[in-house]
Amino acid sequence: MTRWFMILFAVLAFLSVSAPVPKAFAEEEPKAPPVLKPKKAGVESRLENVKRLLEVSSGADRVKASGNADAIAKREEAIAAMVLAEESFKSKDYKESNEFLGQATTLMFEAVRMVGTGNVSKEKKLDDYNRRAASVNILLEALERISTEKKSGREVETQKDAIEAKVALSKTLLEEEKIEEARRELDEAYELVKVSIEELRGGDTLIRSLEFATKEEEYDYEIDRNDTHRMLIDVLLKEKRKTESIDNMVSKFVTQSESLRKEAEAQAAKGDYETAIATLDRSTKELVRAIRSAGVYIPG
Repeated sequence: MTRWFMILFAVLAFLSVSAPVPKAFAEEEPKAPPVLKPKKAGVESRLENVKRLLEVSSGADRVKASGNADAIAKREEAIAAMVLAEESFKSKDYKESNEFLGQATTLMFEAVRMVGTGNVSKEKKLDDYNRRAASVNILLEALERISTEKKSGREVETQKDAIEAKVALSKTLLEEEKIEEARRELDEAYELVKVSIEELRGGDTLIRSLEFATKEEEYDYEIDRNDTHRMLIDVLLKEKRKTESIDNMVSKFVTQSESLRKEAEAQAAKGDYETAIATLDRSTKELVRAIRSAGVYIPG
């Protein structure tokens, strides 16, 4: 009896292992986790963090002051990727913006690794200071010339006074051998004079306050604004365009701008000034994008 019971038990055990499991009781295959789309708030926060990494972090300061051409070029590439991230964010393509931010972060970390702890010599700091001082002087001369052409009011004079005061303070700090503090004041003067030129010759705030007697007069103003941005590319990006990747990026936007300008000129030649004005505005926006793609922020 025991023998037959053991045989029956073995048969039942075999059947329980080999028989197919009913679908109702079959265990489902694990599914891949869903791919989460980046949310606006998260990307916006990351934009601010990456911007700080590129502009005001200790690593950014070391790269800017290092004199290491490769590291500086790598940071410029990171800034260009950051600009594209901002453009994608404005277009509400948060996924693409997030991808560009990843590129910018990777490139910036590579730049920081290239310079290490970055012990910059006093001589190198002085050379950098003198180069920036020369750029400020060039831009101040341009601001003076443009303000004369435009017969600007007291507001621009006040801006010039503020810029010159920063330059003077910078020189005083340099004489006291406070090179870092002197450079910070000079950098602020540099940014102020750039923005002043932009506002004077066609910033959005200014154009909204202007009134034109005719569409042709407004068209002439837009031509002047477009020319100004072309000048800014020559003045602000001369050194930056020595980096191939930056030059390629800038050239792409400049080519598009030139194409739109020719289109606008053809429209104006037919007397369609209203359409020409809109086309010229698009052309100027491409120049703004060109400048920003090189890591220089201007309004517009």
